[in-house]
Amino acid sequence: MFVNHTQVIPAPLEQVAKVLCAEAYNVEVEQGREGVVSTRFELTHRDDQELRFVLHSREYARKKTGGLDKKTQVPTSMTSRYRVAEHVLTWDYRDGNNDSRFVLRGTYQLSKVGEQTRMEHEVEIAVRIPLIGRQIAKFIARQFEKDVPRYQAAMKKHLAGSG
Repeated sequence: MFVNHTQVIPAPLEQVAKVLCAEAYNVEVEQGREGVVSTRFELTHRDDQELRFVLHSREYARKKTGGLDKKTQVPTSMTSRYRVAEHVLTWDYRDGNNDSRFVLRGTYQLSKVGEQTRMEHEVEIAVRIPLIGRQIAKFIARQFEKDVPRYQAAMKKHLAGSG
């Protein structure tokens, strides 16, 4: 299952890319996600062609019904890679168990539209659990859709602060 969202941001591509890869923006967005208790940003590589970073988080475990189990916390990580020449950021989310039945990854593609930036975000969600996997994937997709205004507000706020 895929979730897609496209928006045009009234800022130059380089400025949008800088915010998209910034520690403050990523930590704010991650900590605003339902169930996230804490997040730490780790820059793992930076050169002229590529930037890589990892968000290490602790989240409440999920119950089988999709609710939060606030008695149990699990480690998660989201590894991101921004390729400068292509203006592409890819990310891959992993739970603490590195469960191969669960795939959550995405791509941001940035492109110039005059003095503005077109940002296309595609998220791939796959839950390979018999009978209930598709329902879980749909739940995750709805969460992404619900969070789009929060992502947009955070981008706007950080762009205003980076000018």
